[in-house]
Amino acid sequence: MGFRQGAFSASGGTVKVLQLPPTFALVLPLVRQIGVAKIVDELCPIRQDAKLTHGQCVEFLLLHILQDNRRWPLYKLDKWAKRHNVGALYDSDAGCFNDSRIGRTLDELAPQTQDLHTRIVTAIVTHFDLPVRAVLWDLTHVTFEGAYEHSALVEAGHGHGRVNEKQIKVSLHADAETALPVMYGALAGATNQTPLAEGYLGELQKRLKRTDLIVVSDKAGISYDNIVAYQRDGGHFVGPLQTTPAEVALMREPSAADFKALAYRSASKPGERFMYWETSLPFQRQKHPQPLNVPALVVYSTQKHRDDLARRDKDIAKATAELDKVRVYLNKKGNYSKRAYALEQLPKKIKSEAQGIVRYELLGEDKQLSLRHWIDEPALAEAQRLDGRYLLVHNLTATPDEVFNLYKRQHVVESCFRSFNSGLRVRPLWLHRDNRIEALVFVWIVALTIFVLLGILAQRAGLSNEPYYHKLTPRAIIEIFDYLTVSEVTMPGHPPEHQLHLTDQIVEILEALGLPDPHQLLN
Repeated sequence: MGFRQGAFSASGGTVKVLQLPPTFALVLPLVRQIGVAKIVDELCPIRQDAKLTHGQCVEFLLLHILQDNRRWPLYKLDKWAKRHNVGALYDSDAGCFNDSRIGRTLDELAPQTQDLHTRIVTAIVTHFDLPVRAVLWDLTHVTFEGAYEHSALVEAGHGHGRVNEKQIKVSLHADAETALPVMYGALAGATNQTPLAEGYLGELQKRLKRTDLIVVSDKAGISYDNIVAYQRDGGHFVGPLQTTPAEVALMREPSAADFKALAYRSASKPGERFMYWETSLPFQRQKHPQPLNVPALVVYSTQKHRDDLARRDKDIAKATAELDKVRVYLNKKGNYSKRAYALEQLPKKIKSEAQGIVRYELLGEDKQLSLRHWIDEPALAEAQRLDGRYLLVHNLTATPDEVFNLYKRQHVVESCFRSFNSGLRVRPLWLHRDNRIEALVFVWIVALTIFVLLGILAQRAGLSNEPYYHKLTPRAIIEIFDYLTVSEVTMPGHPPEHQLHLTDQIVEILEALGLPDPHQLLN
């Protein structure tokens, strides 16, 4: 490739060592191959005499987001631009990249975010030859601080098992093979996932230009209405089911000998084994009297079996200990001398998996109470028949192994969300308008897309991080590029010359990824 590595003479001149955005040699070439700035500037034009286009501001935000793990929050960006000598990459002073200027770009992006993302996804899929057959779908949340009384997006909602006072939801569809984000949505914080499926399927089919897409989701993405919509519109689905008592009874039906082995092996848990029992399910819900007959797999996991058993044993032990405490309190402590109060408190002592298994009997009247408790062995045996089992439904003409392999790719979109949540640090100054929140989510999704694309190219190039890992991940690549510096030599009567300091490893990675000599990116 001919990367420039040689030193040059500075006799009679001055030399300064400048710090640059750490990953500019990775990010800018990819962003420009896709044409992100061009796409933004076509849909969000700016006056001819402006110092920066909106496309350049988006590039700058991507550089800021896709730096090392010590990134500053998105605040006072002109200081970050000055510290990292962004003027060496753009024909503008670092002071031009101030919060007000970035805020105006977000205002212009907001009405166009979905059209912008559609064009960017189309450009990536075409340029890098990434056919998308199956997509993974999930929702996550992003929490906020500050005052958002007039926001239609920021509101209280559930996230990670708790209620957050101020959050938005982000929906993400990612390619099941590569994890490339292909569609997203910025949603109000209390949004329910289930009703979104039908509209999203149509948009995905339009965006990816195919009608036979497979959507893999969690339990929240599977409902009676969604199954009807998928079957009507030619789409396919795979996902676990939030079971009814009748469906739980179906899961108990097969004996251990009825299960067959699945070929899937987990890279992180190589000892875990999976088995299946293939059946069909009369899927029916209360407001829909007509059942749908859908293919189903009752899946058995050895690890889930151990987890279920341990969780139940823990709940049984805790319930037994709590009942023993009540037995000590009876007739002695507070209201525990009253039968009515004790009867009210006893059910609260038996949680989750122990319900119906730990049984008790309260004997006697006020001040003469006694308590006995025991394990209901038949109920315990019945509960144990479900250990390790869960239910998958689908409408694919495929083998059980193919269905299960698709479902187990769901961790990919969860990994994407971990990248999303771990890095979005924003001061509330910028985001007191919903349009700016929507625009910033768009920029972050583009950054996530570039991050994933970097991993795709590294895998295609066969890059590894041996002996630590069998492949070189995007995060590991970013750490390698950590701080790129450039020597700026100014000679009397001549424009400045620049020389990047590139390690052999950096040069090797750039060449393997097919990226250009980064000197070409400098002014």
